[in-house]
Amino acid sequence: SLIAMFFVFLLTFDKMRSIVADAAITNTEQVVGQTTTTLDNYVDNMLSISSGISTNIFRYTPDEMQAYLNTSQMLSPDIVSITLFDELGEVYKYSPQSIDIKQNITLGSQQWYDETEAETAEDIRFSTPHVQNLFQNYYPWVITNYYSTAVKWDNKIKYTVAIDMSFATIDEYCRNINIGQRGYVFVMGPDGRIIYHPQQQMLNAGMRAEEDWGFIKDKENGAYFYNEDIVMVISTLKNNWKLIGISYMQETRETMNEIIRYMAFAYVAVFFLILLFAAAIARYVSKPVNRIIKAMEIAQDNQFTTYVWEDGFVEVRRLSASYNNMTSRIRELMEQIRREQRELRKTEIRALQAQINPHFLYNTLDSILWMCEKGDNKGAVTMVSSLGKLFRISLSKGREMITVREEVAHAENYLQIQGVRYKDQFSYKIEAEERLLDYKTPKIVLQPFLENAIYHAFGHSS
Repeated sequence: SLIAMFFVFLLTFDKMRSIVADAAITNTEQVVGQTTTTLDNYVDNMLSISSGISTNIFRYTPDEMQAYLNTSQMLSPDIVSITLFDELGEVYKYSPQSIDIKQNITLGSQQWYDETEAETAEDIRFSTPHVQNLFQNYYPWVITNYYSTAVKWDNKIKYTVAIDMSFATIDEYCRNINIGQRGYVFVMGPDGRIIYHPQQQMLNAGMRAEEDWGFIKDKENGAYFYNEDIVMVISTLKNNWKLIGISYMQETRETMNEIIRYMAFAYVAVFFLILLFAAAIARYVSKPVNRIIKAMEIAQDNQFTTYVWEDGFVEVRRLSASYNNMTSRIRELMEQIRREQRELRKTEIRALQAQINPHFLYNTLDSILWMCEKGDNKGAVTMVSSLGKLFRISLSKGREMITVREEVAHAENYLQIQGVRYKDQFSYKIEAEERLLDYKTPKIVLQPFLENAIYHAFGHSS
């Protein structure tokens, strides 16, 4: 029986070692995957804002352009500054104007600007994180989106639009991502450059030795081992960035060593007790031991709901108590992981709900301005009233859940605004059962479907 218990211990240890290692890889993959989704949404929002500004900027006269830049910069909290360079690389327009810009600033003097890359690129380019040096006594940490376009406007034929986006959002989100106790995530560009690292400033200052992550550059999505640590690679969808999660296997080994010591102690205690009283209690002990073994087999299938309560000899009680404590601890850890995942999903929902479609806001404001200029006061009042109701329901006093009645009203306000914008080119009808209107629902769940429907019906037409 002692030999059988020893083999059970080895098999259980081997199985738990495999479970812990697989759980470490799965947890790393889930954390990195969820972080990648959030980062994709943020980058998509950045691209939408940059694309909207780059597209609309040349529709205005030089005098109107400054007001447009100021409004665009103020409406988006992630925009630090907007700078328009002319064909000579000199600053033509900029915002905010409340801060004095440095003298003799040129596009070519900016370290983040790559003239060859900008001239050959067909879309907006992203710089690596850097300290902005355009303004006097103002040095925020930013990512610059820049796009060069050949357009004849105001007697010039080429302009470069540079939009500095605050790096604080990415830094704050990624810095709060923990993989184990010491693990972390960082972002790598398609050329192998580090876009973000939680200790970026220490790396730049030479206060921390930079690790050689060059082998990741050409790796496909998946888990790899580097110096016995887990390296999880997942590419973003929007700009081919790679999000890399580092999970230190040393922590897993420490956990396994703790389990080994704990199980070894329990085994040794039972071994000596059984050795002393084997002749007298072998038959009495074998039955509870078999029940404990069956419970362990059930636990190997990730079913930690079976407890063993034995009230026989002290050795059996200790063994069952050790197993129950281990099972309880594992269940606590699993529940903790589930709570953290629920909180992470709630955070992602809040981040998605906090995003305001800039095109919708800009186009609505443009429509109101157009109506005022045309003297359509009634239409302007309708638009402003609907927009106010829309945002009132969106805020909903900080509540995450609202009634179906409020959600339907939010959707109707949105459709009224779009109906005015598209000059009643579409009609709609809202049907909802009265008995369902007082049920609770997460807010702003209908608007994405309506946006997609209108977008696919009319595309970019105005």
